[in-house]
Amino acid sequence: MQGHMSYHSVTVDTVVWIKYFSNYDEKSEIQAMFEVCQQRNIKIYRSSRVSNFDTTTKDPTQTEHMRNAISFLGALETPAPFILADQDDPKKTGSVLGDRNDPQKPESMFGTSDFLSDLNIDEREVEFISIVGCHPTKKNPAELGSKLSNHIGDYDALMQHYLNDFGVFLTYDTHLYFTHEKRLIYQEKLGLKVMSPSEFLKELLG
Repeated sequence: MQGHMSYHSVTVDTVVWIKYFSNYDEKSEIQAMFEVCQQRNIKIYRSSRVSNFDTTTKDPTQTEHMRNAISFLGALETPAPFILADQDDPKKTGSVLGDRNDPQKPESMFGTSDFLSDLNIDEREVEFISIVGCHPTKKNPAELGSKLSNHIGDYDALMQHYLNDFGVFLTYDTHLYFTHEKRLIYQEKLGLKVMSPSEFLKELLG
């Protein structure tokens, strides 16, 4: 278990960006959080899905505004290995596999082989898997239902945040991998801190 969490960087989850760019009620606190990060030289990371999939709209003006804002904030792209989408992914999130039984549909960006099995898993990855569980693509699809892309996206983003030793994972999500109980376990066993932007602000300014 790690000691006190360093606030040298944050990973901003896709749901936070969506609320920020769509002018949800949380926009003001998210803006305040970004300002504090800039003042304190806290690096901001984002999922590659933010500008490519989940929040991309058909409105070119809004999309350009979003990308300009991300650039202004200096948000760096999280190197998460998101998996190619197929026709079973209506939102085109880039986080679902093809059909394992159909060789014409690739299972991952690396071909038809199992992505995680093809890589050398290091010690930190083993620790992560021991606490968080195996990758969603290794589970029975019946257990995940229609939310497979959400499971994969959340898992990949959280794992890469941990493996890259980023500071705090910021999200409003309280489901799947981000329940209150799981956050406590991550903090205790991995030194991995998951917070909402408001919680992060309170701790920084408290």
